[in-house]
Amino acid sequence: TSKMYAGQSFDRSITTFTPYDKIYVRIDCENLVAGNYTMHVNWVHQQEGIVRSDSDEFIMEKKGKKRVFFWFKLSRRGPLKSALTNQDFYEGHFGNWTVQAFVNNEQVVETPFTISY
Repeated sequence: TSKMYAGQSFDRSITTFTPYDKIYVRIDCENLVAGNYTMHVNWVHQQEGIVRSDSDEFIMEKKGKKRVFFWFKLSRRGPLKSALTNQDFYEGHFGNWTVQAFVNNEQVVETPFTISY
């Protein structure tokens, strides 16, 4: 399962973010058998495709649960570009997104979210 948050308080799951938010996804895996695992996530914009990928490797000593966090934040334009365009962010990155999570290359969850003003 996965839940998304704006900030590190992790008190309220949301799916709509501003471009200023640091977006966290929490992924909970259950019933993992002992062994080596690689979890990776793709941050996918509906129009642009994969914008960023992250991964984490971990070892399960025994069967159990694992909770993993990843984060994403839109890059701001530089001061000169921002001053010329009067925009802090590339607006092409606003809109609908999906975060896709994989465990050992098998997709386990896909969570839609939106970035807008």
